[in-house]
Amino acid sequence: MTNYLGTYRNYCNTSTISECCVYKISKNNLILYVGDTYSIKVTGTTKTVKWVSNNSSVASVTSKGKITANDIGKTIIIGKVGSKNYSCKIEVRSNKFTDRLSEIDNFIIGTIWNNAFCNIDWYISSGTDSVGGN
Repeated sequence: MTNYLGTYRNYCNTSTISECCVYKISKNNLILYVGDTYSIKVTGTTKTVKWVSNNSSVASVTSKGKITANDIGKTIIIGKVGSKNYSCKIEVRSNKFTDRLSEIDNFIIGTIWNNAFCNIDWYISSGTDSVGGN
């Protein structure tokens, strides 16, 4: 084990195995709605993570990793540990009830339309009416 650890130290330029190459960000992609918050972390380290946002008007982040969705758009949150960067792509969507309802309505209307069209087409091609009679 001593030889392995020694080789590992030389390769990674660190003093222990746990300090080398085991950092991981808790989310790589995240969809939030305006006003939402989410806490992000870099695991595998006891070092301080410095958090920054590429566009804080879309989503801001505190020094503790708490993300706040501020406005519609896209940005990247970066956690810096030493010389390494760990990023999470953020998409912020509208939180308006009408916008969310519209997304649901479009799905439902599309589903109903597709099903109704298929049923009508079947009735016409089979020569039956909507209750199966001729």
